[in-house]
Amino acid sequence: MDEIWTQLSELAREVLWTLPVEPHGVSAQELSEELLARAAGADRERIEAALAVIAGAVGLRIVPGTDGLGHPDVPLYSLPREVMEGVRRAAAGQPGRSGP
Repeated sequence: MDEIWTQLSELAREVLWTLPVEPHGVSAQELSEELLARAAGADRERIEAALAVIAGAVGLRIVPGTDGLGHPDVPLYSLPREVMEGVRRAAAGQPGRSGP
């Protein structure tokens, strides 16, 4: 995970850090709104691109559902529990990262 963490873009690391652990999930729209609120400058297209990179690098759980914004039948993204444990270890030495 450490090697993957360092290869991800800053935005992809923010997305990875923000994703919930399964079985809960969030939509790309929810992620982009949350990251925009944090001034990360993330739009939905960039979030979806980051999610694709993360899915290929560490794996994601993707299920259809209604997101927290009320959008029905959208992909909801989450991390498998064992992946989140690796994310926490990889991010442990990063500035401003004390826990999700």
